[in-house]
Amino acid sequence: MHRFTVVTAPSLTQPDLPAVNRKGLVALGRGQPVVLVPGTTSSKSQWTALAQRLAPRFQAIAIDLHGFGDNRTLSGPRDLSIDDEIDLVLARLDSVLGCNVPVHLVGHSYGGLVALQFAVRYPALVRSLTLYEPMVLTLIEGDDPVIAGMLNMGIAVTERVASRSNFEAAQLFMDFWSGDGAFDKLSLPAKSRLAACAGQIALNFHAVTNCPLRLEELRALRTRTLLLSGARSHDFVQRIVQVLATTLPNSKVNWINADHTAPLNAPDLINPWIETFIETTAGSLSTGQSR
Repeated sequence: MHRFTVVTAPSLTQPDLPAVNRKGLVALGRGQPVVLVPGTTSSKSQWTALAQRLAPRFQAIAIDLHGFGDNRTLSGPRDLSIDDEIDLVLARLDSVLGCNVPVHLVGHSYGGLVALQFAVRYPALVRSLTLYEPMVLTLIEGDDPVIAGMLNMGIAVTERVASRSNFEAAQLFMDFWSGDGAFDKLSLPAKSRLAACAGQIALNFHAVTNCPLRLEELRALRTRTLLLSGARSHDFVQRIVQVLATTLPNSKVNWINADHTAPLNAPDLINPWIETFIETTAGSLSTGQSR
């Protein structure tokens, strides 16, 4: 049984490569920048192994989103939006790269949706996109039974958070992604860490279900895109990847013998695909080939 975990990986930095380590961001290496965006409950340390693979040839920049890692959640009585996440990512990048520097974008799950919406909003700033099962829930009709389980889980988590039942909310989230009983198998400290994320999980669910991405926007996106999905993932995330593969005009898709948590729990299966795609795209762009 696989597990959806709160990642606490070792430092990204290596002594022989230039590094930047500041609030909400770690950058390692030199070259074309590659921005790594984590999924819900994860932080920039999710991408430790991939960043270390990329750093000898690229500047790998791993970023925390709202409410995880070094970033606090938004303050005040308001909901979170994907555009809020994009504004955060852009501010972090501007502080390291300067303004209007094109990047390769990599995103997993919730972070994949952030990366995709970033590319739609700022296409000139994205050299390439790599998306592992992005949570573009609005590509599936709300009454389609394939998505019912995900929507019911998100609503139930939100209700538990509103009633201050954060451990129950965390259990619902964990067991949905990792199978019934997965939460019970965690240590008490791990359960507590996940419960502390419950409010942010609910905010992320609201952001996902209210993201205004439209098919016509995706059809207009010319950015080279690699779509990755697990053959053992939930049906609805596979459906999302299939829709994106037929909608994005400059995309290709690879199916991997893995599940939705593979970027966290099986990086050796995922990272070579990402690394090869970015290297190939960077090489073709540097020789003047069109996107």
